[in-house]
Amino acid sequence: MLPQVGMRRGTGWHNGASAKGLVAPGIGKGWQVEDTLTLELPSDSATPRLARQAIAEVFGEHARCGELLLCVSEVVTNAVLHARSGARMTVHRRADLLTVEVEDDDPTLPVRRPHSTTATTGRGLRILDELTLRWGTRPAADGKVVWFEFDLAVEAA
Repeated sequence: MLPQVGMRRGTGWHNGASAKGLVAPGIGKGWQVEDTLTLELPSDSATPRLARQAIAEVFGEHARCGELLLCVSEVVTNAVLHARSGARMTVHRRADLLTVEVEDDDPTLPVRRPHSTTATTGRGLRILDELTLRWGTRPAADGKVVWFEFDLAVEAA
């Protein structure tokens, strides 16, 4: 059984409930030019997949959805892998500009590390460098926020 994922859109709970492992059907419908989606994500190996599913439900028809999913996956995976905590992912949309924020319970900031060509980790920050407009970190009350800005209107690489 997959973990629970809490979802909010705007100021209220979307569809009034949590969903087991999957985003509630129809979350992509009615997404406005200016809107916010918040996901409460558990500390679990399935969490990056759950985050990708939620984003794909909303932005799956955009040409850059694959690149967006890669960026989301990298930031959420880092929260689960390094912070070893649940995370809150918030996506703010203003026209074609998305700001994605992932907050976790570890105040340690991400560090770019060298990796070998056969390493399975270590590329996340470079991926953000290549695919986002900009990214950064900031302290949070009980940890940190890693954020990035993503332009849906830019043609896919």
